[in-house]
Amino acid sequence: MKMTIRQKLISITLIIMLPLLAVSSYSYYMMVQATRHESSLHIRLIATDISRVFEDIFDKSFDIIETLATHPAVKNMDPAACDRLFAKLLPSYPLHLNILAARMDGFNAGSAISSANIHQLNYLDKEWFQRSSRGKRIVGNLHTSKLFKAPAIMIAGPVYGDDASQKGVIGFPLNLDSIRNKIVKDWQLPPRSSVIVVDGAGNILVDTLHKEHVGTNRSDMPVIKAARKVSNNFMEMTAGDAIERLYYVTTPAATDWRVIVGVPSSALNRNARQVNGRYLSAILFAAILGLSISFLTSRRITGNIYQIVKGIKAVGNSQLDYRLELRGDDELADIAGYFNTMAEQHQQYELKLKNAAEQWQTTFDAAHDIYLLFGRDYRVERVNQATTQFLGLPARDIIGRNYYELVYGTSEPPPGSPLPKMLASKEHEEAELWNEAKGIWMAVSVDPVHDEEGKLAQVVCIIRDITEHKRAEVALQEQFKQISAIFDGMGVIAHVVDPVSHELLYLNKYGASIFGTEWQGKPCHEILRCGSLHPCALTDEELHLPEGQANLQHSYVYKNSSNGRWYKCVETQMDWIDGRHVLITVASDVTDLKNIMQMQDDLISAVSHEMRTPLTAICGYTELLLECGVDKVNAHEFLNVIQKESKRLNDLLENFLNLQRLKASTSLENTAPLSLTPLLEEAAVIFAARTANHRITTDIPHYLPPVLISERHMNELLNNLLSNAIKYSPKGGEITLGATVDENDMVTFWVRDEGIGIAPDVKDKIFDRFYQVESGDRRTFSGIGLGLALVKEIVIACCGSVRVESEVGKGSTFFVSLPVAHV
Repeated sequence: MKMTIRQKLISITLIIMLPLLAVSSYSYYMMVQATRHESSLHIRLIATDISRVFEDIFDKSFDIIETLATHPAVKNMDPAACDRLFAKLLPSYPLHLNILAARMDGFNAGSAISSANIHQLNYLDKEWFQRSSRGKRIVGNLHTSKLFKAPAIMIAGPVYGDDASQKGVIGFPLNLDSIRNKIVKDWQLPPRSSVIVVDGAGNILVDTLHKEHVGTNRSDMPVIKAARKVSNNFMEMTAGDAIERLYYVTTPAATDWRVIVGVPSSALNRNARQVNGRYLSAILFAAILGLSISFLTSRRITGNIYQIVKGIKAVGNSQLDYRLELRGDDELADIAGYFNTMAEQHQQYELKLKNAAEQWQTTFDAAHDIYLLFGRDYRVERVNQATTQFLGLPARDIIGRNYYELVYGTSEPPPGSPLPKMLASKEHEEAELWNEAKGIWMAVSVDPVHDEEGKLAQVVCIIRDITEHKRAEVALQEQFKQISAIFDGMGVIAHVVDPVSHELLYLNKYGASIFGTEWQGKPCHEILRCGSLHPCALTDEELHLPEGQANLQHSYVYKNSSNGRWYKCVETQMDWIDGRHVLITVASDVTDLKNIMQMQDDLISAVSHEMRTPLTAICGYTELLLECGVDKVNAHEFLNVIQKESKRLNDLLENFLNLQRLKASTSLENTAPLSLTPLLEEAAVIFAARTANHRITTDIPHYLPPVLISERHMNELLNNLLSNAIKYSPKGGEITLGATVDENDMVTFWVRDEGIGIAPDVKDKIFDRFYQVESGDRRTFSGIGLGLALVKEIVIACCGSVRVESEVGKGSTFFVSLPVAHV
């Protein structure tokens, strides 16, 4: 049966090596297990003994406490006697820091260690005292001794008097440092072993490796965290010092403490490594023997392999006509056949590659741009014909020279050159550079070429003359500067947007003053509509022109959603300075025009409504007088109605004409110093007679200095303000007409009502023409909104001011301030 090379080698290896490996592995495994088992029992014994040490300390401490509790000095809580007794006994207990007693009020009643103010110490807030004062023997939690400034554990018990009542507490502070020294001395553990004792809260009481950890809470340490979950158990893990240890955990009786004894795993395996050295020698001898037998068996095979290697080296040295001739009928003979076929194919491939290289060189030389290949040292390795023509040198004079000395005439890469950055990053880089020597602009493109190991081998540099392009670009930029200067001097918004990316490319100064100066490179909708998530031009909808219709204009009027202003926009498409097809928009603010148009509509609506009522009454009663026979009494009543409505219509037209006259002039005519007191009092009397539902009061001083205003205009002010107070107080109430003089030589009179009031958001609008405060029914109050507008115009013409204070549902107060007339 024909065997493959792999089968032959595997058979030899298995015959010789497998038994030895199996015996060695089994022996090593058993040795390690036995050693680890023995070591684990030893660790367990040590941990158990240490737990018993603590249990013995607790038991002896409680025995001492019970014995001392019967001493008369302790039972009587005599501080001086207790001090002497405790000081005499303390040297007998080297594991304790002190012996102390405390009365039931918490104050110290005796201490083996004398200290200033020792009897003024109070332990009332201590956990060990609180528990012992309730008659319990306790092993307290970790605390810091006030005398020794060291971590300690208090072992305490109650003290009873002869009457069986508890008189106080006696305690032993356990010296954790002494216990640590005892553990290190009594148990000789391997190097880097550790003994850690923690209480139930995770506080470290003893740490033989890290003394500084004692007294701190390390409950987050993996070893402590794992130990608090188990009791009397093994665990193997890596500690914070990166040493893997085998740990055994025990719990001293009557505590929630954990005693954690850890021995490095390397120490446990040391014996196994010593024994394994003998096995290693035996295995090495067996391996040499097996290899010798394998060499003799496979000598013929390796001879054929040597011939194959020789053939591979020959092909690697470009001897493509080399062929193999091997003996045998195994896989190596098959490899020889494959090798000969591959060599033939490789020979043909080399021929094709040579032809391709010649074609590439022809294409390389035919390129109009400058092509250079150079290494990391900037030395040129290959150039095309365009390069030789550009430099005016033959290729032989260029190859091997520094590239930037040839191209730029400099000894270092010119400023802005992408070469240093590319050589550092090994990525494609581009730059535009000015060649001072040639007086041209060049676009430089640099690409790295890497070898099989990924290291930079060559650099391909392509240089193109872009001087004409740069001149055209500069011309476009100059044109843009001129256009931008024109737009910046206009009071309109002008902006340019990329219709594809919606990037805002340009915004003139007027637009920046409205939408902010931080607009460069941001989406148009984010700036022009204050952070909108949807793309747009300047409108709430996309209004881009169809593709290919450049220079066609599109105009529209819209309300901008970011500032509430109306704009008339003219859009057109054009080519931008970088060649992009963009959308340019010029938007002029037509908000005032829109408002005027709206006011005209409101005027027509209001005037037509207000004039219709009196005209209807006049026409109706006139028809009754003309067509129907009425007696003298009814005819007189009808004529009174006609006269009243005619006066109302006349007042309406008079207010409108007065307002128009005031808007057309800057000051009032026929003004003279006018005394206000009689006019105010007279107005209060007149309007009190006009209403039965309102009580009109005055708050007017006996003397008010005169002001510059005509009597007619003053009466118009009072008439409008008092009429509004009555009209907008439909439920009646008090209306106050008052006046005062302030320190700025201004006379201020006011009208206060208890009516419907004015909402804060419309206070600034009530003085606008045709504006009326709305109620639930829009037409509850008659009028067209000219009264307060007339008041404002009169006051402004008199160099005064008018304002209002109001609260919805509680009424309003209008203040009019006029300058004092100095006679």
